[in-house]
Amino acid sequence: KNACAFFSQGVYSFRFSSQKNLGTLITIGINSITSPSWFTDILEIHPFVIIVDNDLNVLDYWHKRLASMQLNIISFNLVNQFLTWFNQRDLNLHYTFIVDYEYAHNDITGIEILNQLNLSHENGYLISHNYDRVKLQHQLEQYPIKVIPKSSINDLTILFTSKY
Repeated sequence: KNACAFFSQGVYSFRFSSQKNLGTLITIGINSITSPSWFTDILEIHPFVIIVDNDLNVLDYWHKRLASMQLNIISFNLVNQFLTWFNQRDLNLHYTFIVDYEYAHNDITGIEILNQLNLSHENGYLISHNYDRVKLQHQLEQYPIKVIPKSSINDLTILFTSKY
């Protein structure tokens, strides 16, 4: 009884129904919750996709995942190389930026990169293993940035967009 009372307070509910000579039916319910405003499971991409991640395996994965879409993909595993390219980019082209949250040997975060370069949720996405960290979630509430958890990249819906 105590366990049922505990779980019924949260997102779970339990219901027991017993009938003599038939047995007991236990129903476990999981209440639906609303996704946070910063979460997205849809990636809207422009013809030019820029990926910044210090993990070469992640960069390789993105190239394979996007290969069938006939996009122009540019990837960077060093933040400084990306920032140099960004300052010299063709301003007439439309880009989608996929930026990792943390970088080895670098103090800047993906949130700082997206904000400093004025890349909003319209064309900038943050990728992170650490989307469930409270500190990160508080930062995300302050900025119009969409986050794609690295664990859900395989389930991500990718849409080609012509919005500019």
